[in-house]
Amino acid sequence: QGALPNVRVKLHDMSTEEMLAGLREGKLQLAFLVRPTPAMLRGLRFEDLVRDPVRLAVPPGHPFARLRSIPLARAASEPWVALSREGYPEYHEFMAALFSRTKIKPRIVEEHESAASLVSAVEARCGLAMVPQTLACSFGLRLKLIPFSPAPEPLIIGAAWLKAGLSAAAERLLDCAKVAAAPAK
Repeated sequence: QGALPNVRVKLHDMSTEEMLAGLREGKLQLAFLVRPTPAMLRGLRFEDLVRDPVRLAVPPGHPFARLRSIPLARAASEPWVALSREGYPEYHEFMAALFSRTKIKPRIVEEHESAASLVSAVEARCGLAMVPQTLACSFGLRLKLIPFSPAPEPLIIGAAWLKAGLSAAAERLLDCAKVAAAPAK
């Protein structure tokens, strides 16, 4: 492909709602996020990039940390920390769907504005959390991630942009993301 002019890429740590608003307001050209509901994607395009397994995050010393997997009903009875309902409504929808198979509704004791503060709350033993497997690369040994049993559907992570299209530079960034997300051959 032809050379592109100098391009500035600026990364932001934003909630889903902030990313979608940024796209609609023209402040962002492209956003990488967990697939929102169809209603949230009004006026936007979304392309799936990867499937990310959902795990239970616990501190290393927690009794669950020794388990190979955790039954949903057993995990539901613990206190939970979650991403904020306002900024991450899809997190709460996924959590509700996940635990709809149990007779126990998880008790959320804290809500957090970012994954970093969510991880810190789990580490501080405020509660357990539902997180994507890929988050493990961000916090190393601070937490233990345990598969749920039965395993829920993975999260779909992809890219969103205005239906009007992308600039050449944003299109190139999306192409790079597709290559990076493609399974190894």
